[in-house]
Order: sequence, then C-alpha cells, then structure tokens
Amino acid sequence: MVADAFRDYPGHLGLNQRPSFSDISPFVHNWQALEKVSAESDTSEDPCRDHLSNLLNLLKRSKILQSYFRDFKQKTEVQDKALQFKDLPYLFYPGQLVFATPHKVPQAFLVHDWAFREFGLQPRSRNRWGGHRRQFEVFCWTYNFDGREFTRASYNFIIPQYNELKRVSTLRVYPIDYHHKAKDITDDLLNRGKRFRELCIAARGHQMFDYKGDVSFISNRPEDMFGDDFSDKSFLSTAMMMAALDRETGDEDSLARAERVESNSKTFHFEGHVMVDAQGYNMFGPDLHFFPGADAWSECDCSQCEDNIALKARIKVDYDHVTRSADGQWTDFEDEQLIICPPRVKGYALASKMWVHMDVCNVKNIRKLKSEDAFNNKLIIPGAGGDKTKKLIRSLVEHHTAQAENIQGVPGKLQDFVEGKGQGLVILLYGVPGVGKTLTAEAISELTGRPLLKVNVADIGLVIEKVEKRLNDLFQMASDWGAVLLFDEADVLLETRNDQAALARNCLVSVFLKVLEYYEGILILTTNRMKSMDSGVQSRIHLAVQFPNFTKAEQKRVWKLFLSQLDEHALEKRKINNWLDDYYQDNNFNGRQIRNNLSAAMSLARGEGRPLGEKDIRVFMQQTNEFEKFLAKKRLLADETQT
Repeated sequence: MVADAFRDYPGHLGLNQRPSFSDISPFVHNWQALEKVSAESDTSEDPCRDHLSNLLNLLKRSKILQSYFRDFKQKTEVQDKALQFKDLPYLFYPGQLVFATPHKVPQAFLVHDWAFREFGLQPRSRNRWGGHRRQFEVFCWTYNFDGREFTRASYNFIIPQYNELKRVSTLRVYPIDYHHKAKDITDDLLNRGKRFRELCIAARGHQMFDYKGDVSFISNRPEDMFGDDFSDKSFLSTAMMMAALDRETGDEDSLARAERVESNSKTFHFEGHVMVDAQGYNMFGPDLHFFPGADAWSECDCSQCEDNIALKARIKVDYDHVTRSADGQWTDFEDEQLIICPPRVKGYALASKMWVHMDVCNVKNIRKLKSEDAFNNKLIIPGAGGDKTKKLIRSLVEHHTAQAENIQGVPGKLQDFVEGKGQGLVILLYGVPGVGKTLTAEAISELTGRPLLKVNVADIGLVIEKVEKRLNDLFQMASDWGAVLLFDEADVLLETRNDQAALARNCLVSVFLKVLEYYEGILILTTNRMKSMDSGVQSRIHLAVQFPNFTKAEQKRVWKLFLSQLDEHALEKRKINNWLDDYYQDNNFNGRQIRNNLSAAMSLARGEGRPLGEKDIRVFMQQTNEFEKFLAKKRLLADETQT
C-alpha cells in the first residue's frame, strides 16, 4: 500500500516490498495521499489501512516531526510558515516548483533532490547528520537552449545552517507556492517563458530584434575583456584567472556563482538591433556562460526506473532533448516547462559588436523590418550620376536578395564552373571621408530588412594564427543571419600583395580572398584611400562606386536633412533655411563635419536658453574652416620637406 503511493517517487521507494523508514521525508511529502488511502473503506484491506493510519499518527506525534507540524504544517497563513533547519527536507520534494532570484531576477526551478552536507565536503546521505557546520543543498533543474535543443540543466542551492526558526519566504530558495504573490509571479514567469521560447525558436533570417536595456558581457579570457595585447595588464588577467578557478573549485552554490559572474561582467546600456542566437554565442562568443550550473548529476537509468512512467512524469524526463520535428515544427510546451525557462537569452549586440546576455523582457519585435526611408530620402551619393548610381545599387541588392530568398519568377544565379563559388554580391565604396559610404551600407540593410554586421581590421587583428579563424567566424555569422556584411575602412584588405609588403598584411589579403570565394551574401567594402588594389580583390568586385566631395548644393541638402530632425520650436528654421539658400558658400564640408557643427551649435544655443540661429552655426563653421586651413598648410609643408 505504501509502495504504491510512492510509485512516482525517486529512490526505488515504490518498488521495494519493505520500504525503508530511515528517511521519513517521503512520508511527509506524500502525507495527504497516505491519509486518503488509510481513510478509504475496503473490508479486504482494513487491517492494512488501520496499520497505515496508526503509523501516520505515530509519526505525527514523534519528536522528529513535532516541530514541523507545530511551526509549519498547522500554520494557515503562508507568510507565517517557518521551519527549523533540521526540518528542511520536509519542505522540498522531487518535481516541485521552487523560487529564487539569481541576478536579482525572479526565476523558477524544478527540484531534483536534496542532501545534507558538511561545509567544504561532498554531499552526505540524507540520514547522516554528523558534523558541526552543516549545510542543506537543494539540487534543481533549470531549462536551457543551446541553439539546437531545449534540455534541463543542473542548478544547486546551499542553505547554511541556522538557529531557531526561519520563515520559508526568507530562504535562499523556497517553494513558489509560499511566495506572497504566488499566482502573480507564476503568471509572470509563464509569460516570460513563452517569450523565451518564441525568441529561441525564431527561424533563420528572423532572429533580429530591437533591444533597450542593460546587457552583460562576461568571459574568463583576458583577451576578451582587455583585447589581444593584455600583457601589460598581467595583474588583472591573473586575478581573472584566479577568480575563474575559484568559480570551479570554491564551495559555492549556483546562486553564489551567478552573483560572482554578475560582479565580474561588463554591464552596459544598449539600444538598437540585436541578434538572438544561442548557437552562435556558443560557437563564437566568450567561453564563460552567464548561467553557471552545478556539477551535472545523473538520474537512475535502471530498467525499473526507465519503465516507471509515473516517475518519469514527476521528474520531467521528457523535458530533455526537445528539438524540431522532421517537418521543422516545435512541440507545444507544458506550463511548468515554460515557467522554468531562464530570464535571459544569448545574442549579439550589432552596434557594440559584442556577444552578450539580454533580458528576455527587453527584447522587442521590430515594428517595421524593411524601410525605404533611409535609402530614398537620407542617402545622398555625391556626383553628377548619384541618383543613377542609387538606382543601380538598389537593383543589384534587391535582385540578389530575391535570389537568396528563392522568390518565384526571379532567375537563378549564374553558376561558377566550381560549384558554390562566386555567389555573393561585393560592392566597393571608395572616396573621401564623411560623404555617405557607411550610410549607404546602413541604408541597404534597412532596405532589405537584413542585419548589418560591421567589421574593421581591429576586429580581425594582424596575428597570423588568428586571422583566418576570425574571418571565417565573421563570414559564418553573416551567412547564418543573412546579414549585410560591412568591412569599414578596409584599406589593408585591398592593397596589392608584393614582396615588400609585410607578411601579416599579405597573409590577411590571401585569407580574405579565400573566405570571400564561397560567401553567398552581400559584402560592402569601404575605403578612404586607394593607393593600390590587389588584382585578386578587384576581380571579385561586382560594383565600385566613387564618393567625391559634396557639391555646394549637396552640402545644403545635408544641412537641411539634419535640421529636419530637430524640433521646430528649438531653432529659427526659416532664417536658417534662407541663409543656407542665399549665403552658404566658400565651404567644403563633409556630412560628418556638418553634423558635428550643427550639434555643437545646438549645445551653444541651449546653453544660453534660446533657439538655434544661423549665427550659432557660423561660429563653428568658421572654427572648422580655420582648422582646415591650418591642416592644409601643414600638409603642404610636409610635402615640400619630403620633396
């Protein structure tokens, strides 16, 4: 009768003919079920039921359970329920939802087991109480997604020994039913879990989202935190390595390790587009995870437990290895499966170029994925044929995108003699600084609704042993996300390889060409100087666009574009526009200088508590012109000296 009541309880209690009474916590956990069985009327088993009833009464009056029933079980108000340290085993049972706040964020877990242990030693058996510095350890499951499958992940909590009574809701971890707002917090966790699942299973090409809030970056590799050249930071790097060792060997639970990881992380505010990509994070990101679990423990895999359907349902074995079905669909989750999902997702902050952890609640869908506004209304390509060049770029980009998306009616790509080669679209933008080369890439990204993955030489480095891996990683990331890949200021990738060039530079160009050969996405290269171009790079470029200096008319258009972003009440708009139309001359500003001058002029006007006027703009224009003249004289003097 007892064995049948324990059938879904771990530890083979439901399979023994004579259950052991050395640990009575299973009786406490199944108390209501046992009371119900003992009270049922069945003449054939009345003696057994009487014996069970007597046993329960005996246990209830025993010294070992006396404090539990007095201080906990008989209390009617949740907030009044308290426990002695020795009674903690009666609070936690396998399969139970418990609550804690890792990273100061609410989170739920499923209990797997528990144990008493000595401080600094391995867990001891439940019925051994020796030692003077005891701890109570609760082994739990959280949920994890690695980019391919959802599965349970181990997480442990240690409750240090305490004296007298302690209210349940003040414990490091406690059953979620004893939270003072249990229903509200459960509903919140359920909704957050639904969002976590939704973000994780987003299809390829639909992993870009908007984000506003704090993100965290953490790594135990000093080069991740300080860059490749961290030799002069030896003290800090050694401290990080020692901290990492402490995380591995210290006598801490998962919650303490999470708090330590939090304290060592770079946390910063981020607003912009992000990629939610756990698989990419695990492949290309830092090697230290933000969800430090406990040492993994295994469940019994004997034939009796494997065949025990009730037991497997209790401990949620079917939560493991949840993947897409053959037709690409995901199965629906149970509520508890959603409730134990973590509060953060792994991904990449595009503007910061960092792999980070993001709060699920701060990840929002992009309202309008594709936008023509920047390309049509903000992008100015200098020169007489600027508008025609814009149309040409748009045609190339939209046709390539349609081919990649297999849109019906669009002709397929022209195949190279070697399969897989030459399927990308490579555009080179060259010319003076500040006239819209990077903006062109950003506008193409918005036009196609694709992420913009920005890269420069500093992201690749010049260490020969690392160049190929980093380039491969970046091209793979761009390919996985269907991104527009922008190599900004790509001069070192374009220059001719020769015997006089540095070995590292020659190697970089060679590796770049090798990786580029099989890239199928859109690649945009920008450069401010064109001393020479490697013939291998030149042969792979589909379109090269020159960006000369803005004409006076184009400069005025840029001024008015920036002015249109300002509140009309904050400037003398009509006077400024009239001044631009009638008196703007003898200036040769690029877009970046125009933006900086206008920003500085706005600060001046606001500081004096008045609207922005054309006089404010002219102050900074004059300063810029004087600086330009000074630099021109210096360059002329340097050229004469060199000659």
